[in-house]
Amino acid sequence: SASKLYSPAIIGSANNSVVKIQPPFKDVRDVVEEQGPEEIEKSTKNIQAEEEFNDKFSEVYFNIWDNRPIQQITKMDEEKWIRELIKSDDKVLLIGSGGGREIECLLDIGANITAMDISTRMLEIGAKRYPKENIEWLHADAQRPPESLRDFDHALGLGLTFCYLSNPELALSNLRDTLKVGGSLTLGVANGEHFTELDPRRYLSSGRVRFVYSVEEMKVMLQRAGYQITEVKGNRFFIDALPIHWTNRESASAEQSNLVNKFAGLEIEFSNKLEPELAKQLWISARAI
Repeated sequence: SASKLYSPAIIGSANNSVVKIQPPFKDVRDVVEEQGPEEIEKSTKNIQAEEEFNDKFSEVYFNIWDNRPIQQITKMDEEKWIRELIKSDDKVLLIGSGGGREIECLLDIGANITAMDISTRMLEIGAKRYPKENIEWLHADAQRPPESLRDFDHALGLGLTFCYLSNPELALSNLRDTLKVGGSLTLGVANGEHFTELDPRRYLSSGRVRFVYSVEEMKVMLQRAGYQITEVKGNRFFIDALPIHWTNRESASAEQSNLVNKFAGLEIEFSNKLEPELAKQLWISARAI
């Protein structure tokens, strides 16, 4: 029998921000069209595993993005590109928004924001962070966004959300429907040609996936779904080669932190001078045609 993963509901927070929860799709079978029971079961498990993982990750989300050097330089680069892409009054959909680290920049620009995530807890911490702002917080799956989402100028998924989707081509097709003709989709993806990304297709034991992509692979998928790539940028060229505990100020020594900070400064220069295909993280912007 058909099963629904979520029931519609409204979550109110103490600060009166509202999180709207809608079923990400009507039926699990809609997510993996024309596939058998085994694929449907995998897709269901994947979506549930992503929600569970991100519910837990919400506990440290802002601590990581506010304090760790790699995330700070990533955020700086993201904000530069956001300001190039988006103008005041643009209608923006955040795909896999998490708590909404991009929101401060978008508010400063004057954009109209809808933040969509698979995790209700992520949405709740975002609503708590921005209690007085006119933001729509929507609980939904990026592979099957609600049909009410239409006529956006931009859809942004900068935080590698795309890499954790079990059916990326379905997501591209359905996200295309959320955009105006000529609207832009901008995605962050892990670069499968970077030296730190040796396993291109990872199926994790929890039911989650982590896929990586080359620029050429993204170009093919985007073209199939009705987009044309307009720009590719790169971020994080070498800093991820450092031991991971060095990048956590709580566990790193003063000397290790100083070295990380030096690398972080160089990374900003690298992003301006090196070919994006050499970076660990690719930001790919495409126009809906």
